[in-house]
Amino acid sequence: MIISVEFLVCYIYSLQKQQSDKEHSMVNENPRSCTSTKVKVLMMSMSAVILFTIMSVFHHQQQYLHRSESSVSSGLKSMSKDSDSIYSPLVILTVDNAPRILSSTIIKEAATKTVSSNAINFEPLERQALKDFYDSTDGTYWTYYYYNGGGDNAWDFSDPSVNPCDQNWYGIGCSDNHIISITLQRNGLLGSIPATIGQLPNLQTFVLSYNQVFGIIPTTIGQLSLLQTLDLSNSPLTGTIPATLGQLSYLQKLDLSLCLLTGTIPQSIGQLSSLQILSLEYNHLTGTIPSTIGQLSTLLYLVLNNNQLMASSQ
Repeated sequence: MIISVEFLVCYIYSLQKQQSDKEHSMVNENPRSCTSTKVKVLMMSMSAVILFTIMSVFHHQQQYLHRSESSVSSGLKSMSKDSDSIYSPLVILTVDNAPRILSSTIIKEAATKTVSSNAINFEPLERQALKDFYDSTDGTYWTYYYYNGGGDNAWDFSDPSVNPCDQNWYGIGCSDNHIISITLQRNGLLGSIPATIGQLPNLQTFVLSYNQVFGIIPTTIGQLSLLQTLDLSNSPLTGTIPATLGQLSYLQKLDLSLCLLTGTIPQSIGQLSSLQILSLEYNHLTGTIPSTIGQLSTLLYLVLNNNQLMASSQ
């Protein structure tokens, strides 16, 4: 490098000499024989500039590589905090295609799968319950989809890796990758409630009022132990009120009004210790009003009219 710089400096200096006609030309001289003070000063200056440029390029390259390594490390760590630890080294190619090894501590918590953690964490049984419900109530023709052409938050089961909570599906509420609410009133549902609805153990709100939901109320609703609101009103539901509803100790609102329900009010209704609203009017209920209703200490609203009910003799 220094010899090349000397040659370049001497050559430039000789050209300047030729143009000024003050001294003999140095074109045919050996460049390394240049010994004038001016040439030496110029040669040292250019050498310093070139050396500084080389050091600067090397410094910036090292900074870039460090940032690249840090970015890869951060990306790997964020992929899955809950995945098993990985201790084998990871080789990557940098901008100069030179292999570099990330230390085992950098990738200790790296993810082993490319599927998003949200999709992995979503419970398959909950997905199946949603699909069964969608199919059973003719989801393709729900009012929302019919008038909105599906939309970005349509229920789409074509990709099993998609998380309904992450995609904000219409009428769905979530918490910690679990379904906590289904609110689809006045949405043109046509069909029945599948038994697999009981596979949503975190469900707190279930509202299907003002739809064409027919058939019976599945007994598996009694498995929704966290349910607080159950509103199936204004629907042509038939059959009886399942006794398993008495298992819903957190239930605050039970509205089955304006349906086609028959049979008696189950005694287990008195076990709903958190119930505040009980609305069963306009059905075909018969028998006596269960005395256990008197045990509902939190009850604020009770409507039983337009049935064939009798007062309890007890």
